[in-house]
Amino acid sequence: GVVAEISERGGEAVANYADVTDFDAARSALDAALESFGDLHAVVNNAGILRDEMFSTSSMDAWDAVIRSHPQRQLFLLIGDTQNCPS
Repeated sequence: GVVAEISERGGEAVANYADVTDFDAARSALDAALESFGDLHAVVNNAGILRDEMFSTSSMDAWDAVIRSHPQRQLFLLIGDTQNCPS
């Protein structure tokens, strides 16, 4: 996998499979990264979903799923990390 490939090339990486649409799960993913590395300089978050349908015919459930997995996940990670930013 990707973590093994990074490690083989001398880098450090961890994988986390938390549900980033859930604030507590996103926070636990951030905590796991901080525990592994001490601090963070970058986060690669490639979670997301694609709904192949027109916006005008999309259901609220489909729209909510997209919003929860894309912009909301970034917000959760940013909010969670503000506690680790220097003042």
